[in-house]
Amino acid sequence: MAEPTLYLFDGHNLLHAGSFADQRELTDALASFVALKGARGVVVWDGAGTDAQIGPLAVRGTSGQEVQKRSSRSFLGDLESPRHSESHGSRLGDSLDAETRARLERLRRGDG
Repeated sequence: MAEPTLYLFDGHNLLHAGSFADQRELTDALASFVALKGARGVVVWDGAGTDAQIGPLAVRGTSGQEVQKRSSRSFLGDLESPRHSESHGSRLGDSLDAETRARLERLRRGDG
């Protein structure tokens, strides 16, 4: 059986965008929403609130935790793989002195 859909909610954004009286009213509405959908949800209240579980809705307050808000473009830039390039070769032989290189060459040829 497939896992239920997971909804992630930014509490303050929804609170200010909607016509909810307060955090509790919005949290109750979100808990009802995910329950009716047969889903799970997490609502995060930046800088306020305490953790709670209301049916299938987890309520997370970030009080005392560092919250980093960034644009999607900025965050996606951090996800890109770092690119590594060298302006010169990195051959082991380039870092060996002439005597060691000569000895290794004799060994390679079987000259002992």
